Amino acid sequence: MPSRGRVARSSRDTRWLAGWGVPTRGGRARAARVARWEVGARAARPCAARPRRSAERRRAAPIHARQREGRRTLSRVEQGERRGAQYDDARVRPVRRTVRCDDGVAWLRGPRLDPDHAVVTSLPDASELPALGLDGWRAWFEEVAALACVAAADPAVTIFYQTDVKRDGRWIDKGFLVQRAAERAGSTLLWHKVVCRVPPGATSFGRPAWAHLLCFSRALRLAPGQSSPDVLPRAGAMTWPRAMPVEACAAVARFLVAHTGCRTVVDPFCGLGTMLAVANAYGLDAVGVEQSPKRAERARGLIVEVDGG
Repeated sequence: MPSRGRVARSSRDTRWLAGWGVPTRGGRARAARVARWEVGARAARPCAARPRRSAERRRAAPIHARQREGRRTLSRVEQGERRGAQYDDARVRPVRRTVRCDDGVAWLRGPRLDPDHAVVTSLPDASELPALGLDGWRAWFEEVAALACVAAADPAVTIFYQTDVKRDGRWIDKGFLVQRAAERAGSTLLWHKVVCRVPPGATSFGRPAWAHLLCFSRALRLAPGQSSPDVLPRAGAMTWPRAMPVEACAAVARFLVAHTGCRTVVDPFCGLGTMLAVANAYGLDAVGVEQSPKRAERARGLIVEVDGG
């Protein structure tokens, strides 16, 4: 223990003197100067004078560095690089597009599709089948929606883009009709998104300002971390009045690449082939069925631009 007249040579001695009482004249200032000098001397001490690590720690250091590097890489993957790599891998492979001029309903009644095939379509509206009448169209709509769900394999998905309509002052909810048909086919709703057809707050007549985008599967289930936005703020361009909007098609393609094993998109009512063209832009193969020979021919060569495609 230092005496009252001794100059403190360490920070502990300085703290002790401060608690002991009044040091000799000028002792406190000298203690502070000495403490600062010792701190500076330790910082400037050459590397050779510093304590050396044991040989065991030196050998283990590169391993620890590799382990830390591995953790950082995994963190980046979890933040989305793995998903980006999936997009890149999908886009470098050659893509195919086949469009058949045939009846979509008859084609759906054929053999079940392979597990890597997803059905993505928009079923015709009542205005396109006037001979059926409204009640006949509703029955036809539910039957075809159930056929589309049955056509997909158990681990695959069936996705519908549908816009409600108003008849005689009554709304016809196509989302409800599709869900009822899917339940009959044994499929479960994975997600239900809203696609804004016009800016929010705008008034629309005859059709709502938004559309349904629904995804079903019999066996596939999504973890909470696989969630995606429920509202698409814009639908995107349309190649013709009855087409699926480009932004909605792109959202579907991104989902298929990131969260399913489906690598072929099947649209039994493809029209001009918007969904087929967007699927190709994201590295997916595409199969379309269209009853009109003119539209089928145009669907074979349609090219659309998508963000990041």
